[in-house]
Amino acid sequence: HTYTWYFSANTYGGPGTASGGICATAGRCDTEKFAQDVNASNGGQGLCGHTDWRVPTLQELYNLADRGRSDPAIDPLYFPNTRAWGFWSGSPVAGGPVNAWVVYFDDGNDNWDYRSLALAVRLVRGGQ
Repeated sequence: HTYTWYFSANTYGGPGTASGGICATAGRCDTEKFAQDVNASNGGQGLCGHTDWRVPTLQELYNLADRGRSDPAIDPLYFPNTRAWGFWSGSPVAGGPVNAWVVYFDDGNDNWDYRSLALAVRLVRGGQ
């Protein structure tokens, strides 16, 4: 599944692109709706009994990458089936109002990309 970067409350550069990806539920293919859907899943019990899943900050997502590995650049024991692809962070780019930060799990590096691109999402939970 792919999702575009979208946060309705984002005031810097606007909210992004609503539902521009390809996912299981048409019209729900952006970062904000994906997190909402995960938190509302399982009859409102969320994923693994938690309803506080969110899109990680750039630093949180970057810290999941293992730059000593490649294709994918992440520990496969803790994160099986991770694609060697770009994953959205929840961080907009300062000075680039149409961009947001992405971590690429082919090599573990980060870069910005257009919010309208359809990429993967990995959620986290807990304090920032």
